[in-house]
Amino acid sequence: MAPNDIRSARSHDLFPLPYTQEAFDIVSASNHGFDPIVYLNAVPHDRVRQIHLAGHSQGDHLLIDTHDRAVPPSVWQPYAHVLPKLGPVATMIERDDAIPPLLDLLAELGTARRIAAGKLEEAA
Repeated sequence: MAPNDIRSARSHDLFPLPYTQEAFDIVSASNHGFDPIVYLNAVPHDRVRQIHLAGHSQGDHLLIDTHDRAVPPSVWQPYAHVLPKLGPVATMIERDDAIPPLLDLLAELGTARRIAAGKLEEAA
């Protein structure tokens, strides 16, 4: 599926998730050389019900969707871009390994909330 050919896809997420033909994530955008903003602009926004945010690891040549790091700027920026287009949708921050202290997780939650409130500058 081409990055802009998504009208018939049944995507349920926008950010890091398992690789399927229907899925999109920042890791895939980086690894396959397409612009995540162009893709997000083409997503049928009325079909999005939830966004998953997660960190990733740098492999030798590719990003690896590990969910074991803090959400990086390369994920926060597209999130901030697409969120106003979606309206109120659920957001989940995923952490599957290397779970940090609760205060660190709460700081990430605070970033997501500030972005959702339209205050990206304060979140950075």
